[in-house]
Amino acid sequence: MDQVINSEVSVKEEQLPELTEAQKEKRYGNIERLRNSTGCILQYELRLHVYQTIIKRLKKLGDYKDAPQLIEQYQKMIEELQVQGQEEIYQGMLQRKAAVKKADDIQWVLKEANRIPDYKDSKEVVAWCEAEFARQEKIEQQKATIRLIILFVVIAVIAVLANMAISMLGR
Repeated sequence: MDQVINSEVSVKEEQLPELTEAQKEKRYGNIERLRNSTGCILQYELRLHVYQTIIKRLKKLGDYKDAPQLIEQYQKMIEELQVQGQEEIYQGMLQRKAAVKKADDIQWVLKEANRIPDYKDSKEVVAWCEAEFARQEKIEQQKATIRLIILFVVIAVIAVLANMAISMLGR
C-alpha cells in the first residue's frame, strides 16, 4: 500500500504545472521582501531557518532571474552564520558556566550546550552540567539532613527542659 501512496504522490508532483512568468515574478517579489526582512532577526536559529526557507523558495523558481546565484549566496551565508552563531552561543555558555552560582544558571548553560550539541566541547559541558546538578542535589540533601538533625536536637532540648520544669513543679 505504501508503494501505491508514494507513486501517487510522485505522479501529482510531475503533474504540477510550470509557473507562468507572472507567478514567478510574484514569488520572486515575496522572496525579495523576505530577504529584506532578515536584517532585524537576531536569534541564530530563526535567521538560519529564514535563510533555509529563502533557498527552498528560490529553488522552486529554477533559473528565473538570479535565483541560482542567490541560492549559492544564501548557502554560503548559512555556513558563515552557523560558524558565527555557534561560536557566539559557545562563548556565552562558557561565560555563564564560569559564573554558575545556582541551579538556574546550570539549567541555562545546559540549554545553550544543547543548542550546539556537536560544537567544540559542548558534549563535555552537558556532562559537566549533569554532574553539577547531581553535586548540588547532594549538597541540598546534606543541608536538609542537617536541618532535620537540628530540629530533632531542638525538640529533644525542649522535651528535656519541659521534663525538668515539670519535675521542679512537682517538688
